[in-house]
Amino acid sequence: MTRFYLTTKILLDSSATLLSGSRAVPDLAAGASSAGSTTIVIPSTATTGTYYLFGKTDADDAVVETQEGNNTAVRSVQIGGDLVISTLTVPSTAVPAPRSS
Repeated sequence: MTRFYLTTKILLDSSATLLSGSRAVPDLAAGASSAGSTTIVIPSTATTGTYYLFGKTDADDAVVETQEGNNTAVRSVQIGGDLVISTLTVPSTAVPAPRSS
């Protein structure tokens, strides 16, 4: 089973949040891979900032493997608004617009 985790740390540890959404992966031969899509939900409690989204296959360590180090992938994601007002310029005086009748 591939599970997905969200954390502010670059390393996956027990403080990471397990996200809803997972993907079943069939048994694979050595060197084989499996691709697919999965919908995950970012918790509404996540604040604005940089996070790391981990995908870990065999997340429950159910399969005995000679190489356990290749079961995790990570991507950096930015959560929050993408609009930043860096400068705002307005005239020092203004005249109200005429009223329409």
